[in-house]
Amino acid sequence: MTSRTATVVARLLDLVLPGTGMLWAGRRNEGWNAILAWAFLPSLMATAVALLDLDPRRAVIALCVVYGAIQSLLWLTPLGTVDAPRAARAVAGGLAFAVLLGLAALSVSRSVTTVTVPDHGEWPGLLPGEEVLVRRVDYLQSPPDNGELVAARTQKGILLARVEAGAGDVIEVSGPTLRLNGAEVAADDLGDLRLAGAEADSSEAKNLRTWRERCGVPNHLVFFARGVTMAPVKAVVPEGHVFLLADNRSTAQASDSRARGPVALHDLVGRVEMVLWSPGPDLAPRWDRIGARWP
Repeated sequence: MTSRTATVVARLLDLVLPGTGMLWAGRRNEGWNAILAWAFLPSLMATAVALLDLDPRRAVIALCVVYGAIQSLLWLTPLGTVDAPRAARAVAGGLAFAVLLGLAALSVSRSVTTVTVPDHGEWPGLLPGEEVLVRRVDYLQSPPDNGELVAARTQKGILLARVEAGAGDVIEVSGPTLRLNGAEVAADDLGDLRLAGAEADSSEAKNLRTWRERCGVPNHLVFFARGVTMAPVKAVVPEGHVFLLADNRSTAQASDSRARGPVALHDLVGRVEMVLWSPGPDLAPRWDRIGARWP
């Protein structure tokens, strides 16, 4: 292999994974420095998104800037006479990069995870198919408050819904009205739902009325379509369980504790946070939805 060809290959490898080209060409110091930097900075950005609530779009922009800076430094580094190229060097660098990222991902996964929104239960706050960040919480040690939006893994699949009652509570649901231990939960009628954009044309938006329900902190919006009738539900929440209700309570495209029964605390994954990814009908990302939150 000529020196010119070896240089081109090294540059191409660096474009794929910064540092591997330098290692392949025998520039160990530059190669390992680039690999360690490129492993550390994405891990730092992921941690900032997961634990410090950094907007995912800003994290991606920051990574693009960092990638460009690293590439500039690598391309400004003269290779000179390339040592006898060895694929093992580049492979070792790639493996080290993968191991470092894996360790970082394992560390972050102890605090957060991601869940795909399964249905229209939290529509229009969360859209089906969106990937949301869920902050892990040990609810066995600290049961959730009423009003908290949580994710649960049940035998019938993932469930995203609002905690509306805890152990020992008697809950009654009749249409949009909620009664807890015999007292009606206060709810301010906000009138018909008005949306802009593509969601305004959704069948879910037709005849939908909005209330601001004051059950727990923070207050949250609930929806119920005019003309829809549903059988009333009354339940006593057993010890170690919570009763979960969808915010979009009249949709036929969701199920909550009205259908599945109270959910055990050990089945709760954690508290729902921001939207990480939102694919549209044509799979193109809805950029305005990334980073969105539903309180």
